[in-house]
Amino acid sequence: MLLTLVRASLWRRRSRTALAVIGVAVSAALLLDMVMLSSGMRESFRSLLESRGFALRLAPKGTLPFDTEATIDSADAVMAQLRANPDIVTVSPVLGGQVHVVLGRGAVAAVAIGIDPAVQGDYDLRAGHDIRRSDQMVVSDQFLTATGSHVGDTLRVAGGYDAQMRTLIGERRLVVAGTAHFVYMPANPRVV
Repeated sequence: MLLTLVRASLWRRRSRTALAVIGVAVSAALLLDMVMLSSGMRESFRSLLESRGFALRLAPKGTLPFDTEATIDSADAVMAQLRANPDIVTVSPVLGGQVHVVLGRGAVAAVAIGIDPAVQGDYDLRAGHDIRRSDQMVVSDQFLTATGSHVGDTLRVAGGYDAQMRTLIGERRLVVAGTAHFVYMPANPRVV
């Protein structure tokens, strides 16, 4: 009896029934698509990490790496705790930000990646040499093109820009030690 009433109600409102069925089908297809996309992204990132010799990457809660200027509280204590764990072979801290390279005609902005050169896994050196001193940097080819500089050049680099005063802050001189391909960056990044 109940089944007969349901069938009659659905048959009486054919267009509403068809729209409901189509809506459920589209929703199910979108859900399946999102599950497949997230699985693919997870596998892709896993293989990228493993290709660099890492099994885990930590980022501030609620963000993606370099998505915001968020940092991990007590990062030194976290690194000390990780390094004390005998199951962990290497800890490679990374700090991201933006820098401005001072040129005669203005400034060029670039992504800055602060790393420990002894344990870094973020780039493959292409030319020149790796960072040996605190006044050196390894850059992308796109950075060299944007700044018109070469390996061996000394550049004025600022760590920030004060929009109210319209001045660069935290300026220092850095030598371009080499060029590299930055693994975790988009195809054509300006990176130091």
